[in-house]
Amino acid sequence: MNFERKNSLHIEMKQIEVVAAIICREGKYFATQRGYGEFKDYWEFPGGKIITQLSTSQCTAFCALSVPVIWC
Repeated sequence: MNFERKNSLHIEMKQIEVVAAIICREGKYFATQRGYGEFKDYWEFPGGKIITQLSTSQCTAFCALSVPVIWC
C-alpha cells in the first residue's frame, strides 16, 4: 500500500480564531446550552469567534458574561 499517496491528501479549510472559557467554581463547571443549529440542546463551554476590535481576553470575558449562568 502506498502510504505516501494516501497521506498526501490536503484539504484547505477556512481558519477562524476563537476563544473559549472553562470556568470552575467549587468543583462545578460553567456550561452553556446551544439554542439553535445542528448542535441545538448540546452543552458547551462559552466561547466564540474573536471580534476584531477586541483583544482575546476581552472576547473571552464577553462570551462568558453574555450567556445565562448554569452550574453543572
